[in-house]
Amino acid sequence: MGPNYALEKDPKRYANELIIDTENAVRQLEPKIQNTFRHMASRKLKQILTTNTYRPMHKTPTQH
Repeated sequence: MGPNYALEKDPKRYANELIIDTENAVRQLEPKIQNTFRHMASRKLKQILTTNTYRPMHKTPTQH
């Protein structure tokens, strides 16, 4: 299908989905270690949101 069907999403747009999916996965772990994984996930999410620059893969048409 080509690169037009594999466009990169802005991290801020999918952050909420990522949080929900991560929390669902953490709840499957033993209760004793859940908070540790929540902490690790929140640090990683903050890192993604602050360091990841959004660069869409598609090119904007130029006008001549």
